[in-house]
Amino acid sequence: MCHGDDDGLRVPPRVAPKQVVIIPIVPKPELEEEVLAYAEKVKLQIASQKYYGERITVHVDKRDRRGGEKNWEWIKKGIPVRIEVGPRDIESGSVMLSRRDRGHKEKEKVTLDQLEGMMSDLLGEIQNNYFEQAKAFREMHIQRDIVTLEGLREFFTPKNPDKPEIHGGFVLAKWCEDPETEKILDEMKLTIRCLPLSQSGTKGKCILTGKEATKDVIIAKSY
Repeated sequence: MCHGDDDGLRVPPRVAPKQVVIIPIVPKPELEEEVLAYAEKVKLQIASQKYYGERITVHVDKRDRRGGEKNWEWIKKGIPVRIEVGPRDIESGSVMLSRRDRGHKEKEKVTLDQLEGMMSDLLGEIQNNYFEQAKAFREMHIQRDIVTLEGLREFFTPKNPDKPEIHGGFVLAKWCEDPETEKILDEMKLTIRCLPLSQSGTKGKCILTGKEATKDVIIAKSY
């Protein structure tokens, strides 16, 4: 899971407890029964489809709250796909569909015919978009030009010592593989977070001791 620009969650479809939420829009009490029946019809159509070998999980939000309020709650919870249905959608045989990997105000009108069979591909596209965005975010925050202990200390020293900020950066460096040297990181509250499976195979200097080293490691703060 990761955070979007609006600080809400963005849950990848493959791990989302609910992949699609349907939000009935009921402008008048006398229309409630008709709108809810249409929402259930849309739910059955989507739930009959599969994504990654499993039935797509769909939830109809029948709570007695305004549509905008419910919509914003599901945005913050990171549900991959939100679908709004109301009287106008019933007339046109369509729904208003929003994707969490795009701007929260962006909506697309989709007919029931289009909805048939499209959800698996849509969830797969959202999953892939999240993966690519996460990789780009990771690469943007990895420092590769820090090669000394002094440089490491400077990079991770808080700009405001009285109220240290959360540091989201990573340092990719060489390490001599001596477990005892990891104690050097304790004073900065750093740890070797992982040893990348894909090693460069190049030689360099251990960022902690200056000794010759070949192992690539990722160093960062833990929170």
